[in-house]
Amino acid sequence: MSRPVLVQGLGAIGRAIAEAARDSVDFDLAGVVDVDPVLAGRRVIDGVPQVFPTLSAAHLHAPEADLVLHATSSWLEEVTDQLVEAVGLGLSVVSTCEELVWPYATHPEQAQTIHRKALAAGRAVLGTGVNPGFLMDRLVVFLRSASRDVRRVEVERYIAPGPRRLAFRDKVGIGMPRADYQARVASDHFGHVGLRQSAELIAAGLGWGPLQWHTSQQPVLAKDGETLLGVAQQIDGASAEHGLSLRFVVHEGIRESVDRIVVEGTPSLALKFEGGVAGEQATVAAVLEGARVLPSAPRGLVTVLDLPLRVRGEATADPR
Repeated sequence: MSRPVLVQGLGAIGRAIAEAARDSVDFDLAGVVDVDPVLAGRRVIDGVPQVFPTLSAAHLHAPEADLVLHATSSWLEEVTDQLVEAVGLGLSVVSTCEELVWPYATHPEQAQTIHRKALAAGRAVLGTGVNPGFLMDRLVVFLRSASRDVRRVEVERYIAPGPRRLAFRDKVGIGMPRADYQARVASDHFGHVGLRQSAELIAAGLGWGPLQWHTSQQPVLAKDGETLLGVAQQIDGASAEHGLSLRFVVHEGIRESVDRIVVEGTPSLALKFEGGVAGEQATVAAVLEGARVLPSAPRGLVTVLDLPLRVRGEATADPR
């Protein structure tokens, strides 16, 4: 039986999520929400009569929905009130907000508020996506299933920006004058969001103690020395026993994307995705899969480490 859902946020990712939910046998797209007044009342997703300006209006129209697929912002401070409103309406949430994937170190107060409100409502709130949420963190933790005594982890993403959407290219500064770079960095709304969250999630998932963190971000410049081709970001964590390095590089000089994971343990493991993992499509898949298994996860604010691989009681080929 398909589950009625709402979709909040109709940017490029939100629209893709809405269309995928509409076409999925697991979900029934009951309504879509966006604050843009130009969209209000219009039909922008085939099969959905109109866009609602608020989540409460959409839920009033479709009270049978108990889940919202949320794609409005990367930054937790901008979405905390939206998440609290959702659970207050009796909705569980699966969100693409990168900072929500592991908010405990960077936004402890917001995390506690969301967890408390969701618990009180008997609902679950999850942040997920491809990165953070899978490629640079959850997948790494899963690889520990085949390696013990893990001592060090290295993950690298090299992304060719050509096929990526305009918002992504703008976020990493492609074509930006060098003079604007420092101002954008200072705004804290520049570059890949979620590298710290991925690192913290790995450390927690592997059961490592506190690590000392060092982060860096460098512009990749064109030959003129004044125009950004992209950025290189890195976070390193270390303790006496463990080491972790995550590197995210995207610029116009990269012709073919590639993702690599190296786990040093017993045995050591190496995983490579030739051509890289398609970010937008994989994010949509991660959101729908998170929504599918969320009923079998704990209540409150949960992470991708809390997700089961299948719905509890789901039929299998084994009749036992």
